[in-house]
Formats: sequence, structure tokens, C-alpha cells
Amino acid sequence: MRALFLKDWYMAKSYCRSYLFIVAVFAAVSFISSESLFFMAYPAMMFGILPVTLISYDERFHWPAYAGTLPIRRRDEVREKYLLSLLLIAVTGTVMTALQAIAVLHNGSALAEGFVMMVVGMFAFSLLGPCVLLPLTYRFGSEKARVNFYIFIVLVAVLAATFSGMATEVHFPFKTVYLILLAAVIACMPVSYVISCRAYEKREF
Repeated sequence: MRALFLKDWYMAKSYCRSYLFIVAVFAAVSFISSESLFFMAYPAMMFGILPVTLISYDERFHWPAYAGTLPIRRRDEVREKYLLSLLLIAVTGTVMTALQAIAVLHNGSALAEGFVMMVVGMFAFSLLGPCVLLPLTYRFGSEKARVNFYIFIVLVAVLAATFSGMATEVHFPFKTVYLILLAAVIACMPVSYVISCRAYEKREF
């Protein structure tokens, strides 16, 4: 497992440096615009799906075929990608939460319910990415999975907008919505992992 983490670390350093610039820009904007969930959540979402980008590089350099000659189980490869995704979300989410807290306090506001709602929403949407995209990637490959994921995001956005309008009419608190979403994503993560393992074990390279 340690060797897999090191491999992905070297891959990320070589091919994913642009992530740091993008995340830094959004983190700065989030610090200035302390009431925007999108700018707060985007860095964590980006790093959360970084393992998917690493899988695409693995496929480009024929890593799956090479790994088949090593004493590495495909299930271990999948587990490493999920653990890496969770680790990146935890670290980035903690940093963004701290920056957002500083921004809110700097503006003279209290860390009220709205701040908690944004933190919960950030982790919910960040976990949703790998929960959905990793199984698609292991099942269809990185290129096809990206198209399917973008279609999925559009559908989710449409449903979310519709639900938001309904929730506003009945005065349903968005904090509860994000808590439900976070709980649902966490509950679905083990299912996502099992699906990814089975899909990857059946693929031929």
C-alpha cells in the first residue's frame, strides 16, 4: 500500500502541479467572498477527484498491465485510491474551513449556523465526486467516465435547483439538506468501493 501511495505522489508532483495553482486561486477568492459555498468547496472537490486524474495517467502509461505482473491485488489499488481521495478531502477541507473561519471573523461576523452549513455542504459535495466518479472510472475507463460524470453533475444540478425552490417554499433549512446529503454520501461510500473493486477486477488490459 505504501508503494502505491508513493507512486501516486510522484505522479501528482510530475503531472498535477496545475491543481495547486487552481486551488490557490479559489482559496483566495473564497477568503474574499466568505459567503460563497462554491468557492469554498471547489478546492476540496478538485483534490477529491485527483485520484481519478491519476487513474487516467495510469492507463496512459499502461500501469494496469504492469501491475498485473506484481504481487499487488487490484482490490488494494482501489483501496489506495479511495484512501487517497479521503485524505486529500480531509486536508483540503480542513484548510478551507480554517480560511473561511478567518475570513468570517475578519469581516466582523460570528461563526453562526450559515458557516456550519457551508462546511457541511463542502464535505458533502467533495465526497460526492469520488463516490460517483471512481466506480464509473473503474467500470468504463477514465475517458468515458468523465463524460458520464459531467452528465451526472448536470442532472444533479437541475434536481438541486428544483429541490431548492421547493425547499424555500416550505422553509426547509438547507443545513438539514446538506446534513442529509453528507450522511447519504458517507453511507454510499462503502457501496461505491465494493462496486469499484468488482468492476476493476473484471476489466481486462
